[in-house]
Amino acid sequence: MAKAFLYTIVGILVAVFAGAIMLNFFWKEALELVSIPRTPFAEQAPPEEPDYTSGDAWYERPTAPTLNQQAVAVFFITPTGYFRASHWNGPIDAPETQEFYTHIARPFAVEVFGVLPVFAPRYRQATFGAFFALENGGEDAFDLATSDIIRAFEAFWRAHPEQPFILAGHEQGSLHGLKLLQQTITGTEIEQWLVVAYLPGIPIPLSDLDNTGLPICGEQNHTRCMVSWTVSLGGQNEDVNLLCVNPLNWNINGQASSTDSLGARLPSGDGYTPVDYQVGPGAKCNENGYLNLPEPVSDLVRGLKDPMDRVGIGDYGLFFQNIRQNVQQRVRAYESYEDGQ
Repeated sequence: MAKAFLYTIVGILVAVFAGAIMLNFFWKEALELVSIPRTPFAEQAPPEEPDYTSGDAWYERPTAPTLNQQAVAVFFITPTGYFRASHWNGPIDAPETQEFYTHIARPFAVEVFGVLPVFAPRYRQATFGAFFALENGGEDAFDLATSDIIRAFEAFWRAHPEQPFILAGHEQGSLHGLKLLQQTITGTEIEQWLVVAYLPGIPIPLSDLDNTGLPICGEQNHTRCMVSWTVSLGGQNEDVNLLCVNPLNWNINGQASSTDSLGARLPSGDGYTPVDYQVGPGAKCNENGYLNLPEPVSDLVRGLKDPMDRVGIGDYGLFFQNIRQNVQQRVRAYESYEDGQ
């Protein structure tokens, strides 16, 4: 079942990517981007297994004296920052993954959680090319990466049992977050400590939601539930029906205008310096479950799209202040419920 779940999600990504290549004719750049390792997975020694009792295995890990068990923590799973074709999985100390976390994941996603303490594990990320070679080593690469995330979460939980937490990820990180929910959290006593799961940037078919064991958040203050959305400017697979919770108003399959935006955070011309905007664009979940932006799309946003017509950095950044406000709303709702017990 887990294998079929992974194949469905990644299959959608591949179909969209192929469509983008055909429509935009930038085959050279696409082939350079999709770097699939040539060595079979079974013949390649994996990188050293992380020791999650060590601070070296974490991008961020609050020390015990600074973590108040009454506060809500964030377990954040970073997206793909490893693109090499030399290995199926990158080592946790690969310099490019650290650079990606510092300049992309942290300012445009992690900081949306404000002052909440963040646990962000390093893990042996599947290289980007693994998305396009599931049957030839990619699935094994994702399984290895997921095993790291599960062990990291277990280390977090051993050190901080009964710690209320938010599960969050992006892109590959959201995929591992889904599997973490399925294999470790839902249906166990840990689930009662989950405030919400934010898992954008990966297409999640509605038909596969039963595999997560967690309901969709139907309102902005619901807890012990999950939300997801994938910003797309086109290249969509019309044969899917995806989970889309609009992060501007938190309605399932919702539509919202720019007047609903509380502010965005996007990179400047250098590609990574964050710039805060008082108002972001509107957004609408289309009939297939992709989150579309209204035309005309600004040149700034259009310049951020990837070969799959997604605006990955915008999954959090375009709705930065709305997500930050919603984090506070759900934390208050969770704390109010717990106080009433």
